[in-house]
Amino acid sequence: MLELKSIRLKIRNFRLIKGYSQEFMSSKLNISQIAYHKIESGKIKLKVCTLLKIVDILEIELSSLFSKEIYNKKGWELNSQPFFNIT
Repeated sequence: MLELKSIRLKIRNFRLIKGYSQEFMSSKLNISQIAYHKIESGKIKLKVCTLLKIVDILEIELSSLFSKEIYNKKGWELNSQPFFNIT
């Protein structure tokens, strides 16, 4: 089972992939930057309605937050096999 910490990390990574700041995300969510930071850091609960808004802003599928793959800030999947081998 995925932990909420993993989902928060993925939200942060997808945000960085898009080049969005916490300020941008917070303005789209109509909350303060401090409140958005607390969402990403786990200091406040992540409500389902907020999660759905974040997914919409990031233009990602909700299921991508629940997969086992983790992406770095350049969008590359970590801990995965390459698509092909060059020999």
